[in-house]
Amino acid sequence: MHNDIRLFKQLRYIQLTSAGLDRVDVEYINAHNIELFSARGVYSAPMAEWAILRILEIYKKSAAADKTGSGKKTVNQRKKTA
Repeated sequence: MHNDIRLFKQLRYIQLTSAGLDRVDVEYINAHNIELFSARGVYSAPMAEWAILRILEIYKKSAAADKTGSGKKTVNQRKKTA
């Protein structure tokens, strides 16, 4: 954290913009009954969408290479042409 939370005597809530708690004094927060909220799970859906996008992109490029014949030949294809 950038500010010393001990200076905020009436602090009741903390909202983090990250998912991790490694930079937070959790012991102090618990001892003073301060509620702590993180961004846990905020990026789960976008990351899952990105992973699916990349998989589809790989399949699309693979299919396009197969149609144009510019893809790498398999072992069986090499035997037929040799």
